Amino acid sequence: AILAERLGAAAVLAIDNDDWSIENAEENIMENNCMRIKTRKSDKIPVGTTLNIILSNINKHVLVHQMPQIGQQLAEGGVILMSGLLQEDFEDIENEAGSCRLSVFGRMTRGNWICLKMEKSN
Repeated sequence: AILAERLGAAAVLAIDNDDWSIENAEENIMENNCMRIKTRKSDKIPVGTTLNIILSNINKHVLVHQMPQIGQQLAEGGVILMSGLLQEDFEDIENEAGSCRLSVFGRMTRGNWICLKMEKSN
């Protein structure tokens, strides 16, 4: 969230379902003098929110479960970066993404970890 603001994002919404993570994020936001980041304790993106960029670092099961909502809330021309995934998660993620009109167009690997870049497909 802090990097997104520093790179010029007009508004940033940081979501986590863990109290400590929200508290820690708020401390770091203040420490870094960020003014355009809002935090929210939740396990999903608020309904009715349309986002240009979604950065997600969470496990496969949560992403597969929330992929339909994520796909609906991504703006046309928007991008999703998903990390925190294992190489063996790729096929399940790609299959679910395809069923939600999302396509993988970038993949980075470090050891057994992967980061996927996706966009809405027609």
